Amino acid sequence: MKTLRFILIASIVVSGIATTYAQTVDENHKNLSKHHETIIKNTTEVTNGTAKDVKKNTEETGTNLENAQKQHAEIQAKQSAGDKNISQQHHEIIAKNHANALRYNESIKQELAKPNPDKAKIRQNSLSITNEVNEAKKHHEEIKKKTGK
Repeated sequence: MKTLRFILIASIVVSGIATTYAQTVDENHKNLSKHHETIIKNTTEVTNGTAKDVKKNTEETGTNLENAQKQHAEIQAKQSAGDKNISQQHHEIIAKNHANALRYNESIKQELAKPNPDKAKIRQNSLSITNEVNEAKKHHEEIKKKTGK
């Protein structure tokens, strides 16, 4: 009887851990997608010239890029060995896209700090961020598809 009770309790604990793990991974995926969408919204406004405050959009983009990197790292850390194996190439591309986007965002900040910022450079760098994040978004979707998460 004690063995049966131990098995029952152990299965409940393991089941609870698996459910919590799955929810956390799902939340990481949702948060990464949300950061990507916010970045794309902000950079599209800057590129199109419809941003009310380019500096604010640039700051929000930087914050969301940093948060996207953190979410991406958490997704990688929580993946099983099998999931990591089938999605490694996508993870490498996402990391590269995020790093490139941060560099473009830094270039925008430097341009905005000048007395007469070059709007064309700002728009081009903003478009480059959009392109990088769209690529990261595409690879993130591939990871979700391949891993069933």
